[in-house]
Amino acid sequence: MFKEFLEKCLRYENLYILEETGNREKIKRISKRHGKVTEASALLFDSGTKRTTVNEIYFNSQGYFIIRDQKRLRLGKFN
Repeated sequence: MFKEFLEKCLRYENLYILEETGNREKIKRISKRHGKVTEASALLFDSGTKRTTVNEIYFNSQGYFIIRDQKRLRLGKFN
């Protein structure tokens, strides 16, 4: 049943976005390193480690992204 649910979720490699909450349009604060931090967050499931994490969603001139393992993952890559 969970595998059927994962098939409907957005996926990039071994990461799945289970849920996205908050407002992407509102800026919570500004990070000097990564850009604007939105009020939105994404619940990610890593199928390799079978763990979930909550990641903040950032915004800059290239679009929306999250930080995962010190790398920027654009949300446009998830499909």
